[in-house]
Parts: sequence; structure tokens; C-alpha cells
Amino acid sequence: MAAQCPTVGYHKIRGLGAPLRMMCYYKEKSFINVGYGADMKEKWFGGKKPELAKQNSCINLPYIIDGDLTITQSNTCLLYLGEKFCIDSPAHSIKNHTVLDQTMDLRNDLMNVVYPFGPAKTQEEFPDVAKKHMESSAKTNFTKLEGFCEGPYMCGASPQSGDFHVFEMLDQHESICAKLNVSSIMEGYPKLKALHAAMKDESTLKKYFASDCYAKWSQNNALFTFFTGQGDDFEYGPTVEEKVSFDEAPHMTYMPFSGRGELIRLIAAAGGVSLTETAELAAGESKAMYMSPSGLPILRHGDMKLSQSGAIESYISEIAPKFSGLSKQQRATDMQCAAIKEDILAACAKAMFVTQKEDVAKAKEDITTAFDTWCGILEARVPADGFVQGLGFPTVADLALLDVTTGYMPFGAAKKLAGYDFSKFPKLLALCDRAAKAEGVAVYLASTPTTDANAYGM
Repeated sequence: MAAQCPTVGYHKIRGLGAPLRMMCYYKEKSFINVGYGADMKEKWFGGKKPELAKQNSCINLPYIIDGDLTITQSNTCLLYLGEKFCIDSPAHSIKNHTVLDQTMDLRNDLMNVVYPFGPAKTQEEFPDVAKKHMESSAKTNFTKLEGFCEGPYMCGASPQSGDFHVFEMLDQHESICAKLNVSSIMEGYPKLKALHAAMKDESTLKKYFASDCYAKWSQNNALFTFFTGQGDDFEYGPTVEEKVSFDEAPHMTYMPFSGRGELIRLIAAAGGVSLTETAELAAGESKAMYMSPSGLPILRHGDMKLSQSGAIESYISEIAPKFSGLSKQQRATDMQCAAIKEDILAACAKAMFVTQKEDVAKAKEDITTAFDTWCGILEARVPADGFVQGLGFPTVADLALLDVTTGYMPFGAAKKLAGYDFSKFPKLLALCDRAAKAEGVAVYLASTPTTDANAYGM
């Protein structure tokens, strides 16, 4: 089953929520982003907080809701996502914990600068207090982090959960320095400056840096802070709840010929699904992870791993935008035709790979019987015009029949062995011709090498 999309909840600011959101973007994991705004008294204190306290009595901001889990406390949330998204390496566990704790020390000191519960009680006092912070607490903490940084990230080549909070603190201090018209604090810390630049250059974070939650939200609570990081006309606004989605394409592993993969490819092409494919499993994966003892195809989509061609055909049709309006009855008819395709495929494969070795005449007879039986039934049922479902475009039912009449392995190879001629089924062939010319399908058939591929020299 696909994992439920987690929720990240925090104030409608960057703050302690920023590293959590950033990690989701970094790993391109869809999530629900909840930012409590100027109405947080009603939305958070009078609404969501009492509800979540029933699941976790320690509840506070930030929090993560992931299925039945309700997680809170900033570092706990960071470590949870670090483990869930395979960002954190167990080999760096202690060092990463140290980074998280040291960065939280820095963050807590910064809060005494940007809010009126610290030395600055008015907006006018903020610049002097902020400058003093840059020369004292900020320098102390950045010196520690600089010495602890292995490069380019705190623990080495790849960022851990702690690096995302380090980045946020670097970024906020850089912003304050710009506001104060003083030199960047990062100039004295080359490794931290390189870390900040490395994060900015991460390809998967480009979308994050363009997002409202980074570019347009206040760095601190705009109801109280001296420093938002935004313009003088900044408005905090109400609570926001949005789904941040990443279009991760489903990925199929199958051999580069028709077989049990072709109908899946056709469904994706006709339905508007971007499908990626390789012939080999990804490093570290096994077929058993997909609940397959040996066979292909298998499909990965996000956290879901799926085997069995019929299940994959059904899933791709379910997520296809073009097929989103199909009724349950129409989907049942579609899968009926997909199952008929499978019966014909099994008969052809047995004749080609088993029976032919011992008795060629029997293999030819079995192929002819299979085609005659099923194509005769289909010829009587398919429409003279249009498509099986009566729609203006082909669905799985039509594509399954197209696969049978055009895919070489094993259908075309079996047809060749038996000398079979589909021309005695004119309605069926006409339907398949219409399907082949349909939007998405025509482009796919013109470019794919798999439909005609003769993998075994048959």
C-alpha cells in the first residue's frame, strides 16, 4: 500500500518548521503543509492542539502527523524525517545529534534578539541588540559549528537532518546582516559558507527556494517579532493548509519486449501517465520486496511496490488522468478484457515455449484454438464504431485487444508459427486500428521498440 502523505504543522513562518519542510522538498516527498497564521488562537489553541493532545500529550509546534503517529518536539521531528526519508545515516548518529543540539542553542539565543522578551523591547532597540548578538552568541556558536563541520556538510558528503537546521540559521543570520548593512557573518566561516552554498545548489531544493513558505513567509512570528525578513508592508495572514506534491513517475521493471508489460505501457500512454522503465532492478532491491518470487513486471510508485501484471494494469488505469471519470462498471469491463488478454497470452506462451518443443503441430492447433475462441467472442461484442466503453477515446478494454493484435511477443510470434490470419475478425481489427490512432497511443507506437521486439528470435 502507498504510504499516507505526512502533515508538517508549525506557525506560518519559517522558524523551526523550515528545516522540516526543506527535508520533504529535498527528498521530493509529498506532504501537507500547515502554517498557523494570525488566527492561530482559534485554529491552533482552540482547534487543532486540543485534538492532537489526545494522541500525544506533549503536543506543541512543530508537529508531524504520519498515519497513526503524532510526533512533536523540534529535534524529534527532524530525526523522524531523517530516518523516514533515509537522510540520516546511522554511522553519523551521534555527530548529527550534536549538530542538532548546538544549532538549537544558537536558535534559542537568536529568539532573545528578534522578540521583545530579550534585551530589545522596541523596534528601535533591535539593530544594536542584533549587532551585539553577531559579535557574541552567534560568533560563539558558528565557531563551534565551523570546527565541527567535515565539509561540504556537517557530517561529510551528504546532508543529515542537522544540516537543514544549520542552513536555516545561516540563512536567517545572513538576512539580518543584510538588514543591518553589516558584513555577512558567514565570511568568517568558510566551511559553513560552503555548506550554505551547497544547499542552495541541491537540485531538488530549487522548488523549495521558489516556494512561498521559504520566499514569502516571515522568518519569525509576525505578530510579535522585530524582524520578519520581509518588506515593511508584510502581512501575516490567516492559517494556510496546502498539499505540496511531487510528480514522482511510476517506474516499471520489465524486459524490453511486449509480453506482460505492453498493456501497462499502452494504458500509461493513452491515460496520460508518465511511466519510467528499466530492465533491471534498482541497486539494493529484490523481487521479493514487490511480493514476487521471480516474475516480472513489477512497479514502484513512491513507497508502493507492486507485482502481478493485472494489478499493475489496474493501478495505472486508476491513476491515469484520462480515465478518472470512468465508472466502476466501466472499470470492471476494462479489467475483464485485460484478463482475456492474459488468457490468450498464457495459451500462446505455453504453445511457443513448451508444446512446440515436443509437437509443433499441436502447438499450432492450440494457438489457432485460442485465437478462434477468444477473437470470435470479441468480434461479436465490439462496436462497429467508436470504442468498447462508448467514449471518445480508448480505455483498457480497447488497449488490451490492441496488444493482442499488434504485440509480437508472444502474440505475433504465435500468429506467425500458426500462420494465423486476424482478417476474419474485421470489427476487432477496425477497433484496434482506431485505438492505435488515438491521442497518446499513436505517439507511443511510433516511438517504442518494445511492440515489435523479437526477444527470442521467434
